[in-house]
Amino acid sequence: MEPIALAGSALIQAIEISPGVLPITFTDAVSSFAPNDYYAFQLTNHSNLNVTLTDLSADADVAIIHDENDNGMVDNSEVIAVSRNVGTDSESVSLSGLVAGNYFIHVRQYLGTTNYTLGVSTGRQKNLIPSDLYLEPLDDVATIQRNSVDNQNASNIYSFSVFGKTNLNLALTDLSNDADVQIIEDKNNNGLIDTGEIIATSHLGSTTSESINLANLKTGKYFVQVYQYLGDTYYNLKLSTKIVSNLIAAEKALGNLNGSGVKLSDFIGEEDTSDIYSFSLDQTSSLSLELNQLSQDADVRIIQDHNDDGLIERDEVIAVSRNENSQEEFIELSELEAGNYFVQVYQYSGQTSYDLALKTIKKLNFNVNIWLHNPTMSL
Repeated sequence: MEPIALAGSALIQAIEISPGVLPITFTDAVSSFAPNDYYAFQLTNHSNLNVTLTDLSADADVAIIHDENDNGMVDNSEVIAVSRNVGTDSESVSLSGLVAGNYFIHVRQYLGTTNYTLGVSTGRQKNLIPSDLYLEPLDDVATIQRNSVDNQNASNIYSFSVFGKTNLNLALTDLSNDADVQIIEDKNNNGLIDTGEIIATSHLGSTTSESINLANLKTGKYFVQVYQYLGDTYYNLKLSTKIVSNLIAAEKALGNLNGSGVKLSDFIGEEDTSDIYSFSLDQTSSLSLELNQLSQDADVRIIQDHNDDGLIERDEVIAVSRNENSQEEFIELSELEAGNYFVQVYQYSGQTSYDLALKTIKKLNFNVNIWLHNPTMSL
């Protein structure tokens, strides 16, 4: 395949544009008679760049050029990003940390004649919607995607559909740097993320796993956007529609609880149906858990992920409390072995704040020596 932008190509005919945080769009066409379109813009400081090429009826590709020496030509190494998907699939580029300078977008015919819509923005999160990957209709069995975000690919967007009112569970795990996630509904189908179209976001910071748990998502097409916040990272993205989330993304690490306790407060409801906390024991202990101050019905369970796959399987739920209405929930375990565990507080009905308390007592191991005063006496 020949390079999308040939070294030595003149950029003098480029159309001047002024991209900003809010997306702008342009429509045009490429064909055998006019195979190349160039758009020129300038960045005055460090910036992100998001570009989409959509509404294709034949194959066209897109590239980003940084004219570092300002000679108006495409020199070797000045093509800094390329998207060349097959056929009529949309193209997208998402870059972060670009230095100030003169840049160009090159739209090129690959095969046939096609109109196109070019979207451009400099927002931190890509606010343009090409679907990088379509996910099969979701169900109770988790859909898993492994991918990465970095300076050359700062955002990944996946599309999925749901049929009938359903719950949606999402976990973004195994991060080595900070990445965030959001759910989008493109209500007006304009390929842009407009005000009011982001229906849920998780941005906990650092390498903490991200999670989104929604109830009663209506029939329709949605998008998941995973985007870089800081640094490069691989990630695992999991989605399911199980009523009680079967995905493990610990929102808070409680640490080692041997011989100690912890208390915390939070909230669950239609827009956050499940909270998961991790804790560990370094020796066998008894565990006491209380979930109280409920105004609606919420339940709680303790999980040990035996195979470390980030999914909650039936044999991994080691204790559960599900009293009716707003009654307090209790779990008492007398000999919980050393290991890593999770507490999941989840909605049964309505929305409620809650107080969660965990307390452990170490199992005492000691020898008893009995001294007999009468040596003839036996036990």
